[in-house]
Amino acid sequence: DYRVTRGVNSALSMNGRMSWERYANATTMYGYFLGANLQRTDIEGSFAGDENGMGLLGGGYMITRGENGLIGSSYAALGFNRNDLNLDDGTTTVTDTYDTRSLMIGGALSGDLDRETYRLRPSLAANFTQTRIGDLSMTETTGGTATPLAVSVGTVRFLEIVATPEFLFTLDPMVEGHLAAQFSVAPRVSCERREAATDSRECGAGLAFGLSSTSGDGLTSINAGISLDRIGSEDRRSLQLQAEMRF
Repeated sequence: DYRVTRGVNSALSMNGRMSWERYANATTMYGYFLGANLQRTDIEGSFAGDENGMGLLGGGYMITRGENGLIGSSYAALGFNRNDLNLDDGTTTVTDTYDTRSLMIGGALSGDLDRETYRLRPSLAANFTQTRIGDLSMTETTGGTATPLAVSVGTVRFLEIVATPEFLFTLDPMVEGHLAAQFSVAPRVSCERREAATDSRECGAGLAFGLSSTSGDGLTSINAGISLDRIGSEDRRSLQLQAEMRF
């Protein structure tokens, strides 16, 4: 999974994940996963620089289909990250290495409606993340003199609610009987709440485009997507490339 996000700052991340799935019955599947990630963020502002990080992630999920066509999904995960921060305003340099521990939980309720020329998948999703950062022990260097700094960050909480009607269009197979492709368009409305040193609540809207292909045996899939969002006064753009193999 390769993802590029552009907003006030720029972020590049690479994620690898392995999952194991089982069926509890004909309508319910559950699984668990382990993953690792690398990330680089270019920071802009009065202090500019970069932040590099690496981490581990593990958790589980469940998907169930109801008789009325509704699909419910939920997940929970724990993550650990180590980050290196380097900032500079031209005269002063600030550096630090710190660890974060995160809890992520969420769920979604979606439908799957078949129309003559497309499929409609409306969904309502909620995601919550709590990240413990604690105290940062930074080093401030000015004119060759290093001064230790203690910054208390504590716990950061983030809640997101997203409503999306996704439209999927099936394309002609590129190789007859071996590859099925779909193009998707997904307008969405979302609201976010952040709790940190200062609290914020913002709502906005966005639009995502995706292209996916699946092998004839259903074991290999490739997905690409681009999304454009405006949340409050912030513009966000992201690009995603993902490859998945099932064993």
